[in-house]
Amino acid sequence: MNKKVQFLKNFAWYWLANSVYYAHIARKMKEWQKDMKEGLFKGYDSQGATKRGGVDEFIKHVGKRDRDLVCIHVDFEKTNENKFIYRMYECPFLSSQKKLENVGVKDCKEISTKGYLKAKIDYFLDKNWELRTTKCIWNGEDFCEHIFYKK
Repeated sequence: MNKKVQFLKNFAWYWLANSVYYAHIARKMKEWQKDMKEGLFKGYDSQGATKRGGVDEFIKHVGKRDRDLVCIHVDFEKTNENKFIYRMYECPFLSSQKKLENVGVKDCKEISTKGYLKAKIDYFLDKNWELRTTKCIWNGEDFCEHIFYKK
């Protein structure tokens, strides 16, 4: 078999596998969010974090995990006990953006505010907290900015 034919076969297989994978993600977003929550809870437990520990625990443990394990640059700006800002200068999901969009994940909020960020609120804060995403790397901005505030 010549190299061009082999390349096309490999490419077709790769495309099919990725298409199936991302279609699975789109259909299984709820399960993914559940898995993300369970995984993050176990991770924070293993760091010695305090559930419902508040803003300072959030900043300490989320920052440590993001920097040391996820290897992304993050920072926080604490306004007061009822509001803080979480900035991410790299997006761990950016490489999958186009593929996720192609299967119906319209923006980063599907995986952030309903996924890993919700899990962080559930672990460190409580149901009285919400967040608003004001900047997003997916939209071409320099960083993601999430403002957390108490209702």
